[in-house]
Amino acid sequence: MSFDWLSSLLLVHDDSELLDALTRIFEARGFDVAVAATALSAWSQLDSDRKFDVVIAGWEATRPLGAEVYSWVLETRYHLRTQFVFLAEDPPDDFDRLIQGRCLLLDPYDFEEVVRVTEATALRTRVSNSRMLSLDRADTLVSNSSDSPSLLLVEDEPLQLTVMRMALSRAGFAVTPVESGNDAIAELGFSDYDVILSDWYMANGSGADLYDWLVEHRPHLAPRCVFMSASNPAECKQRAPGRPVVAKGQDSPALFHRLKSIVGVSRAPAGM
Repeated sequence: MSFDWLSSLLLVHDDSELLDALTRIFEARGFDVAVAATALSAWSQLDSDRKFDVVIAGWEATRPLGAEVYSWVLETRYHLRTQFVFLAEDPPDDFDRLIQGRCLLLDPYDFEEVVRVTEATALRTRVSNSRMLSLDRADTLVSNSSDSPSLLLVEDEPLQLTVMRMALSRAGFAVTPVESGNDAIAELGFSDYDVILSDWYMANGSGADLYDWLVEHRPHLAPRCVFMSASNPAECKQRAPGRPVVAKGQDSPALFHRLKSIVGVSRAPAGM
């Protein structure tokens, strides 16, 4: 695979010999490589203005460096969660619980496979970022009227967020997308929306966390919530009584009608 652009890679490993070998391999493949031998160094680089297309991190059962870095990402840089490739000869027991299928775990000395997966991950990141930029421009054209109802879209899966954002924008909403319940709480701390559409199950602040916060801090916004769930909504109905729960990816016209009904109520003059 050859690239017409320079891809940026962060290598995180506490084995200096392996770190040097991987650095030479990826620099020869045309990557702009940065290295970190500790979690603190990795955090510092990921927290900087530098953008990385992919992060390779070692995570042995006895040396959980990758777990430290990834846990920090889930808390503070959630948008990077799918850009990791993990390396381990002795896989950690808690890998699947923390990663939840977002990233692959590879043999650190299968250099050919490590390069293949890393290049694919970097390409996926670039394509995803390009699509989001295109959607930003499209949304500006589709929903550029001050009369467009404002909608906060909360979804932690990037592909689902992209698809729903496009569909909702074309349906006439001015969409603000965020990738977690905690990001939504931060946004709603100083902004109002005509309607809020949120996934229920998310790692970095769930729909339940969002609804509880609204009830306590912005109670006038709680009735504007609609939740999405791919599984049994019983918990949602119990935690957020009276709020609609829709199946993800199904019956879009009905969803749009429900959202616009909420907009009609939220925009109605006081006392009506």
